[in-house]
Amino acid sequence: MAWLAGCRRRIGYDRGGRNFLLTEGLDAIRDARGRFLPSPIIDAYNRLVWAVGASPNTEMELFTTPRDEAAADAVWHQTGLSDFREVVCLNPGAAFGAAKHWPVASFVRLAQSLVNQRGCGVLVLCGPAERELARQIALQARRPSVLRWPIIRFRLA
Repeated sequence: MAWLAGCRRRIGYDRGGRNFLLTEGLDAIRDARGRFLPSPIIDAYNRLVWAVGASPNTEMELFTTPRDEAAADAVWHQTGLSDFREVVCLNPGAAFGAAKHWPVASFVRLAQSLVNQRGCGVLVLCGPAERELARQIALQARRPSVLRWPIIRFRLA
């Protein structure tokens, strides 16, 4: 779109055949063998910010609306998570394929360890495609403080 719009400066990562669209291509971070190194997305975005000459910000902030906060409060109270001093959310979804997907048993062991060692509540998050996965984790954990919410929808205000 930027190329079609005639933007004179187009900075991005030189991957996936998009180099011809860019005026300045950044190389992805790689290891000594040339393989891509996983890194937090905020670092990748900040490399783009540096490239345009601006100062990046490494602090993240979640912006919510009063409606978002009311919905979160309802979930907290309906599930009993408000009774815990600490709550850990697990997100077992694997929308980008099996390479990023832990087995159910691994999530179960993690949830059990969190409850046993830290005494915290655990909320297993899921989207429509992960409902059964979240249900299995909560069932197999066999801990009353490991809960799942059938579906949590985040809407942009």
